Amino acid sequence: AGIMVGTNTAVLDNPQLNNRFWSGPSPVRITIDRNYKIPLTHHLMNGEHPTLIFTQTNPGTYIDNTEFIEAPLYHPNHLPQLLQILYEKNIQSVLVEGGARLLQQFIDTNLWDEARVITSPKVWNEGIKAPQINGHFTLAKEEYFDTDRLTYFNNNSPS
Repeated sequence: AGIMVGTNTAVLDNPQLNNRFWSGPSPVRITIDRNYKIPLTHHLMNGEHPTLIFTQTNPGTYIDNTEFIEAPLYHPNHLPQLLQILYEKNIQSVLVEGGARLLQQFIDTNLWDEARVITSPKVWNEGIKAPQINGHFTLAKEEYFDTDRLTYFNNNSPS
């Protein structure tokens, strides 16, 4: 299993993308970093967990537990090729954590099975607009946690 974030999320949020609150192995951390914007001081670059970084060119840098993978990121529809590479590495389940742009790319190219959307009654007047689910989908389930709603959507669009 893997967990994926885009470059901006990796740089701005500095996520750990590991298993800290549950037993079992951490997922393979995956990110796209075309031009090496993620600082070497960030969690994704610490070598503590297996990490795959898709780049346009291999930097020639070596970091323990980290593999830089050259991929055609210049192509507007590169996600199927990235998923093929992950499949060949025996990663057959990927949680796309964010950010908004990466999530929207997965939605727009119909490369998703399930979406979990957390909705809060709090209104934000600033920030990044959330991705919009489109296509054929069904509402699978709703749960409430205090004032937040967790909605599960299943993709019914033809592949």
